[in-house]
Amino acid sequence: MRIAILGTRGFPSFYGGFETAVRELAPFFAKSGHQTFVYSRKASCRDNPHIENIEVIYSPSLNGTSLGTITHIMSSFVHIFFCKPDVILGFNVTCAVVGPITRMLGVPLVINVDGLEWRRQKWGRTAKFVYFFLAVLAAKVSTRVISDSENIQEYWQKTFNRNSDFIPYGGQECEMAALEDKDYFSDLLYVARFVPENSFDLFLDLVKILPKHFKVIMVGSFSNSTKKQLMDFSEFLSTYTNVVYLGHISNDEELFKYWKNTRVYFHGHTVGGTNPALVQAMHCGANILARNTVYNREVMDNAGHYFNDNLTSLAQIFYNMHGNDSTLKTKGEQARKRAIRLYSWDRISNEYLRLIEETIK
Repeated sequence: MRIAILGTRGFPSFYGGFETAVRELAPFFAKSGHQTFVYSRKASCRDNPHIENIEVIYSPSLNGTSLGTITHIMSSFVHIFFCKPDVILGFNVTCAVVGPITRMLGVPLVINVDGLEWRRQKWGRTAKFVYFFLAVLAAKVSTRVISDSENIQEYWQKTFNRNSDFIPYGGQECEMAALEDKDYFSDLLYVARFVPENSFDLFLDLVKILPKHFKVIMVGSFSNSTKKQLMDFSEFLSTYTNVVYLGHISNDEELFKYWKNTRVYFHGHTVGGTNPALVQAMHCGANILARNTVYNREVMDNAGHYFNDNLTSLAQIFYNMHGNDSTLKTKGEQARKRAIRLYSWDRISNEYLRLIEETIK
């Protein structure tokens, strides 16, 4: 079987959730004996590891613009047209732009639709409209639709009258670790892009009222930052010297150590389904304080703590978590066991392969 993977930054890339999925799925398909084509952006990928049955094709795109993804998908399709895969696995509703062509060619198109991109605050009105339009198109032209959360699955059924297959994200299994590595230890950890839908401003407000001896670690960066944002953040770091800013970390093992050695991991994501960072934090046995959304509750259930958009209650919950060693260990172990049971990449990769095999029969 020939599988084309489309719509991500490529392989191997270490940027986001889709890229994490591709790093797991492409080798799994290849080891299962399937020729796998991964369409990639040269600037976003490390050197090709040259794995048997994986062919990395670098396609041009207008990087740094809102047209980056769509131009990459369209240019990639030139190769797809000639290599004629048995199935296309697309990530993001933007892949719907090639749906009418895939139908004419008779190539099944399976799209993982991700979250509700048109609800992200970072997009303007036009971009939100375009993403919603692409979701409508994806519902019409996709052979199969994958939802990474049951709540997203329900949303697609109600909004677009389209059934979808529920397959969540996975994570790498980790052993529980004692809070003893001083280099990686933190009282509070943030791992996310610095955007409103990740409760970034609320996190900063929390940091401002913490005792100055509390060590805070921030991993991430701004998306399309303005000069004012950068200046304000620089001033924040100068004022609150207990904050350690690490930028983006592309080394998984390095990042896992921060999750393993924090007393409280702040997960403020509000938009989307099963979040890859949340799943991985669970695998690392982190004590998680997550934004109270249906998506986060679906993933964690009772294996973590939740906060609303209120600084007073957020601070109270944080202090209760931080000062309770018994809860710290118990919740971390509950989260790890739940992640192993529901969100292992081995299990999820098999589900992807099963769905693809069913699609081309």
